[in-house]
Amino acid sequence: MLQIMEYDGISENGNVDMYDWFISRLKCNVYLKLFEDILDNLKKGRNVFVKMDVLNQSKLLLEILKVFKCDSQYSNFEKLNDRKKVGIIRFNSKLSSFKTASLINQSVTGLFEVKVDLLK
Repeated sequence: MLQIMEYDGISENGNVDMYDWFISRLKCNVYLKLFEDILDNLKKGRNVFVKMDVLNQSKLLLEILKVFKCDSQYSNFEKLNDRKKVGIIRFNSKLSSFKTASLINQSVTGLFEVKVDLLK
């Protein structure tokens, strides 16, 4: 079983500070538009987080960190509010609602570029 020791530098106070930092980051304009639901979950679950032991706090912080990654991972907030899959970003894929849409294929060096109009 994994244990957190004093010399690891992980503490309940440090974890709560990190949790609050994540909340403050989610309040920024860029994240607020994408993750308003997650921000609400974190605000409502703060008291639950504070009551957790250090190990579970740390695990949840790692799950919250997944929200900020640019990949297909989702976060598991089961210990916070019984939601297993949060942080999935889905956009409407209807191109017809846009005035312009282009696919740009650019070489690694940026010297060569092919632009294809997707609405034609």
